[in-house]
Amino acid sequence: MTDKEIKELFDRCRSGNASEEDIALLESWYVIRDADEKFYFNESESVHDVNLVWNNIQNNIQNPPVRRLWPRIAAAASILLMITSGAYFMIRKPLSSQITGAVVTDFRPGGNKAVLILDNGQQIQLNNAPNGRLATQGAASVSKDSDGLLAYNAAKTANTIPGLNTLITPRGGQYHVILSDGTQVWLNSASSIKYPTTFEEADRTVDVTGEAYFEVAHNAEKPFKVRSRGQLVTVLGTHFDVNTYADEPATRTTLLEGRVRIEAGLKSITIKPGQQAVYADDKLIVNQADIDDAIAWKNGMFRFNEESLESIMRKISRWYNVNVYYENDEVRGTVYTGIITHFDNVSKVLRMLELTKKVKFKITGDKIIVTKP
Repeated sequence: MTDKEIKELFDRCRSGNASEEDIALLESWYVIRDADEKFYFNESESVHDVNLVWNNIQNNIQNPPVRRLWPRIAAAASILLMITSGAYFMIRKPLSSQITGAVVTDFRPGGNKAVLILDNGQQIQLNNAPNGRLATQGAASVSKDSDGLLAYNAAKTANTIPGLNTLITPRGGQYHVILSDGTQVWLNSASSIKYPTTFEEADRTVDVTGEAYFEVAHNAEKPFKVRSRGQLVTVLGTHFDVNTYADEPATRTTLLEGRVRIEAGLKSITIKPGQQAVYADDKLIVNQADIDDAIAWKNGMFRFNEESLESIMRKISRWYNVNVYYENDEVRGTVYTGIITHFDNVSKVLRMLELTKKVKFKITGDKIIVTKP
C-alpha cells in the first residue's frame, strides 16, 4: 500500500468510520511492515490519537477474539497475504473479476454437515436433524445444538454395554462432537471418527480417518488412544491434530499441549508441544511443527507455508467438494505462502491464487481445471 492509502485507512480507524475490511488491511500492513519502517503523519496529528490507534491494532493482533466453535478470523477474512517469488501481495476483497474463461458454476464453501451412524445402523443426517436429543443408547444420550455441536451425556449406570457410533463428514463438511468423557473432537471435511457411546474399558480408544483435532479430557487411569492409518497415538490429556488422509503422502500428528506417544509398526516415539510426528514409507520421524498451519482448518482458514499448489488444491477439493484436474503438470509444484479465508466461494479463492501470475483456473461443471497462464 502507498503512504496515502495507509494514511486514509488510519484516518478512518481513528474517526471510528472504518469497516472490518479497513481494520484488517491496516492490521495486515502493520504485521508485514519492515520493523524499522517509519510512517510519518502531519504535524497537526495528535500524538495521543496516533498512539491510541497503533496500540489498538497491536492489541487486536496479540489478543484475537475467541469463538466457541469455528472462530471468525478477522484479518484473514478480508486479506490474502502472499509471499511468492520474493514479493508480497496484499489483496482486498471483493475480487469481482472472474477467473479465466466463463464461470459456468461456482462452489460454495463447506459447513456443518455430517452423518451420525448409531450402533443399530440408523443413519442421522445432522444438517437436517432437529436440535435437541437425537437418540438414547444404553447409558448415553446424544444431542445436537444449533451451532453444529454433537454432545454425548452418560448416566452412571453399572453393567452397561456401550455401543459404537460413527460420525462421518462429507467433502465440504465439518463437525464438532463432545464425547461422553468430555473429550472434544473437531472433524475436518471428508473424515470420520468411530467411538464408543461410553468408555467402559481400561482405555478410551477411537478410530479416525481424514483429519481431526482433539482436546482430550484428562484421566490418568484411562489413556486416550487414536488409531489411524497404521499408527496408534496414546495420550492422557492433551490438545493435538491428526492428519491421516489417504491421498496425503504422510500421516502427521501435531501436538499443541501435553504429551503423546505414537506407535507405527515396530517404531515408537514421544513428542512434545510444538513438535510434529510424520509417518510415511514405514519411517517415523519428528519435526518442529508450524502450529498455525496444522490447525488453520479448525480456525476457518487455508494457511500454507512454502506449500505446493498440488497440496493446496487437495485441501480446496475436500472443502468445496469439487474435483481437480491438471492440464499442465508443471504447475503442480508451484510453491505458495499465504492465508485465505474458508468462507468465500471457490472462484474468489482461485482468483487470489491467479494474481500471482503463476497459474490459471477454469471452472467447468463439477471440476476445476488447472493450467499455466
